[in-house]
Amino acid sequence: VFPNQDGTFTAMTYTKSKTFKTENGARRWLERNSGE
Repeated sequence: VFPNQDGTFTAMTYTKSKTFKTENGARRWLERNSGE
């Protein structure tokens, strides 16, 4: 999970990435998607 300049957070897997307003949201998404 990477913090962005505008205060959002980007979660990245090997195949996709998504930006979230909160770090918790990004981490939850990452946990759901990292098993793929």
